[in-house]
Formats: sequence, C-alpha cells, structure tokens
Amino acid sequence: MISRLKRYPCLLILRAFTKMYAMAGLRLGYLLASDSNLLERIAGFGATWSVSGPAQTAGLAALREEGWAEKTRAMIREERAFLEAALLAMGFFGGLGSRSRKGYGSFNLKKLTRGDETDPVFISPSDKDGLKRAILNLFDPDGRYKILRYDGLPPYTAFSKMMRIDILDTSDEPLRLLNSIGDKMMEYRSYRKEKNFLDDYKLIRDALAGNVIYNHPKRSIFGLPHNYYFSSTKESAKVKPKDHERRASPLFIHIQRMNESQFAAITAIIPADFLPHGEKIMVGDSPVDADVNGYKVLHEFIDGRDTPRFASLVRVI
Repeated sequence: MISRLKRYPCLLILRAFTKMYAMAGLRLGYLLASDSNLLERIAGFGATWSVSGPAQTAGLAALREEGWAEKTRAMIREERAFLEAALLAMGFFGGLGSRSRKGYGSFNLKKLTRGDETDPVFISPSDKDGLKRAILNLFDPDGRYKILRYDGLPPYTAFSKMMRIDILDTSDEPLRLLNSIGDKMMEYRSYRKEKNFLDDYKLIRDALAGNVIYNHPKRSIFGLPHNYYFSSTKESAKVKPKDHERRASPLFIHIQRMNESQFAAITAIIPADFLPHGEKIMVGDSPVDADVNGYKVLHEFIDGRDTPRFASLVRVI
C-alpha cells in the first residue's frame, strides 16, 4: 500500500501501534501521505502536544525490536484457525439470548471466507448428510482445526470426549420443530405422562412432609432451578443450588437452516462438573450433596426407552 502513495496523492495511510505492538494506552500512531501540503493542513488541526514523550520513546523502542512484526503476524495466522473454529461451533450449537440453550435465538453461519480469498472456508450444509459431515470435520483431530477434546469430565462447559451430538429431526417449520422437542421433553420429565422419575416424585413428597432428604431429583441434570407443584394438594417445592441461583442445562438445542424449506434440530450434550466442588443442592429446605453422575438421564431422553423417541435421529458424535 505504501508503494502507491506517489501514484495517488489523495491516498492517506493511518498506522497505529495499538494492535501490532499492543500499545493501545499510549495513543501512538502516524499518518503517511505523498502530498506535503495536505499533511501540513492536517497537522494544523491537531493538538500541539498530541504525542507524549513516553509514547515517543516507547514507539522508537518498538520499531527497533527486530522480528516482532513477523512474530505477531505468524501468531495471528495461527490464531485465525481457532477463531474460525469458534465461529463454526457458534453456528452449529450457539445462539443469542438467555434461552439460546433451548434453541431460541439459534445462530446460523451461512458462509465464512478468509480475507480476499475467493473460495469460502465454509458454506452452510444444505441437507442432513452434509450437516453431519460438516460437524465431524470441525472435530476431526487431523483436519483444519485440530480441536483436541478434553479427556475426562471438564471443570467447565467445554468440548470433551464425553460429549454427544445428534441431529434429532427435520421440518419445514422451525418453530414447530423446536416445540416438538420441548413437548417430548415435557412428556419425558412428567411422571403422569410417561411414568418416569417415580423416585423424584416420592422424594419431593417426602421433602414437603418434613422428612429428612439425602439426595436430589435425577431431573436436576436438566438444569437448576426448577419447581415442583402438586395440583391435588396445592403444594410446591423448589430445587436449586445452595450458593448459586442457577446451573444451566448441559443439553444444548439448536435449529439449523439447511435450505429454503428445511430446518434441522441439533442437540449437544456437553458434560462438565455440574456444580463447584462442595456445592449443595437445596431440595426445599434440605441441603444435599450434588451427585450428578453419568448424564444417563439426558442420553435416555435422546434415545428413548422402549422405542426411539426421535424416529429419524442421526448420531453424529
């Protein structure tokens, strides 16, 4: 770009030490132009002491640092792959808003292109097979991004070898697709509908009766807090972390647009330590140890019990 200054008298190149030299606080930069009269006119609008002495000293020292600029460019090239991977993961599993884990506000990435390159790095898949391949490519240890999944249970929400990703179903109506998953989840969690979680039902009854409680409902894995209400007696109980207000669900739901008329529902079970070490779960007024193990409840929701819950389910990871 600098080589074009003489050819284009009106070309201005503004450079700063903010990014390349990580010196944002010093407010140091410079302007290049081939028209000296234009530079004098611009300088006339600036403050008399626009650059401090320490800033000038630091700037000169930075320019004398041989190899720094090339090292920085090499680091940026390396980090660019991590940024691309994060954008792709956001496009497959992420969303915007407080209910994004439930699929509302699902964020879709349509296309990703590097700088001036003509060939996109990524184009949104147009069918279920392509969607599966794209997700597998993201996590291919020998692929472009070389994502190393955490070995064991992560201390925080992170991709690990314990995670699971599925494509549950497709539909031409995204909201209907999302609501159908919510309906199936409510049926699964409901004692009345599928007769699941009888132990949870008895546990809350005992808590309301004032009996000593030693464990928490298995349904806690869907996220806390949640409430229990018995319409027959008008009684209710709340289950929540003792020292924290909430624990978001490790089950992520995402709606992916594949083409003009088809949408897919992606689910990701991303296990991690459910609560900080030593944290208790309050079942009504009773504190109990947090004992969430195996994430079996979430897998059973995806797979179904005696019959498949989602007839067209495709297991990805």
